[in-house]
Amino acid sequence: MNILVTGGCGFIGSNLANTLIKKGHTVHVIDNLSNGKLENIKESADKIIFWKGDITDKNYINKIISQVDAVYHLAAQISVTASIKDPLKDAAVNIGGTLNILQAAATYRVKKVIYYSSAAVYGEPAYLPINENHPKNPSSPYGLSKLTGEKYAEFYSKFYGLNIIVIRPFNVYGPKQDPRNPYTGVISTFLNKALQGEDIPIYGDGGQSRDFIYVEDLAELSIKALSKNTPQLTVLNGACGEKTTIKNLAEKIKELTGSSSKIIFLPRREGEIYESYADISAAKQLLDFKPVYKLEDGLKKLITYFKSG
Repeated sequence: MNILVTGGCGFIGSNLANTLIKKGHTVHVIDNLSNGKLENIKESADKIIFWKGDITDKNYINKIISQVDAVYHLAAQISVTASIKDPLKDAAVNIGGTLNILQAAATYRVKKVIYYSSAAVYGEPAYLPINENHPKNPSSPYGLSKLTGEKYAEFYSKFYGLNIIVIRPFNVYGPKQDPRNPYTGVISTFLNKALQGEDIPIYGDGGQSRDFIYVEDLAELSIKALSKNTPQLTVLNGACGEKTTIKNLAEKIKELTGSSSKIIFLPRREGEIYESYADISAAKQLLDFKPVYKLEDGLKKLITYFKSG
């Protein structure tokens, strides 16, 4: 198939694009390179059709989507902090850009759109584990814009007949995640600190829990979402389905790296959700999805990647 990956030079998008190439698809990537890097797709550079541009450019998006069969929509403003500082920009990208994608997909009758939302749509958990029917109560403009994107996806599926799968990723980690980026995941941050022998900071008592999914597992879930027959509108959690406390994570990273780093405890960040982990029963049932990587396996692979770089 001819497939477009928006944000395809970013952490998750580049891993997905490279995997799609390996599976024999023709892959188009659009990225404005504000966060993504061309080096992330260098292993497939001779096969990927790269478009430098922005999803807020309606005419440019129409030109690209007219050439493809399916769309993975990952391009987004991803910083919660930035969304609070500038909600208008957050909405312009995450709502306006998503509308451009959906409208073009409807106009050119693409076969399927996979929209990457976020676990941020849930807000503070009312119960655990979190399934797809959990109440939606986002606590930031970022979470709100992602939820609004979902609502527009629902509209386009119902009124324009688009086949859409919404994926709500939880905590994704793996190669190409930049530990120097202040908005990167906690695993790459901890790992970078451990390998350099620096203090590993935990904000709070370390009892906070998260659900970590290795990026290759998320790519596999995404590819199954494209290939399997699913209801016209499907919403799925993108997670491993297991909880890990931040303290245990830091200790495991220290153990696997042999690091002499100290774990230090700092004041808890205001507004931070304490516990969050997913129910992935729907993905298992609809897509026959089963994560391959337990946390320790994923960490070992990521440590090898860090050391080789």
